[in-house]
Amino acid sequence: QISLWSLPPHEPQATMKGHTDPVTALALDGNFLFSGSDSGTVRLWDLHSRAPLSAFTLAAHAGPVCGLLLVPESGWLVSCGGTDHSIHVWDYGTGRKLHSWTHAETFRCLAYLRTTRTLVAGTDEHNLVSLRIRDVADAVRRSQEEAEEAVREAERAARKAAAVAATAAAATAAA
Repeated sequence: QISLWSLPPHEPQATMKGHTDPVTALALDGNFLFSGSDSGTVRLWDLHSRAPLSAFTLAAHAGPVCGLLLVPESGWLVSCGGTDHSIHVWDYGTGRKLHSWTHAETFRCLAYLRTTRTLVAGTDEHNLVSLRIRDVADAVRRSQEEAEEAVREAERAARKAAAVAATAAAATAAA
């Protein structure tokens, strides 16, 4: 559970229940709160209603979620799993995983360097791993362009098939 407290007078305001395991990571996006837990799940909460958005639960990692952050330019959610050695980038509007990185070392925390659009992850072995979020943006853009081109190609093929059918119908009617 997540408890909301006022500062000061340090009084409990609400308790939000949804995770079955301890909450290990948090990230804010306006009036929305993301929470990660030992179960490897990430949930989304509406801070106005103080309720979970039931349609949004990500099975993000095979082990505990160690870090969460939002990439300001894109609104993507980044999650860090400790024991599964992975970092995932999510489009949280769709729940789709956009990209993943794995590493031999166990990740423990995340930070974002906005000036270079780089994720930095800390490991149990006292190392920092640098990951370029702009590579994800490029891959997503290419994927969108390829999908748009596939739609255009399908439209061209449909128009061509319709023209051939119309020509065949005209020839049959003339005969």
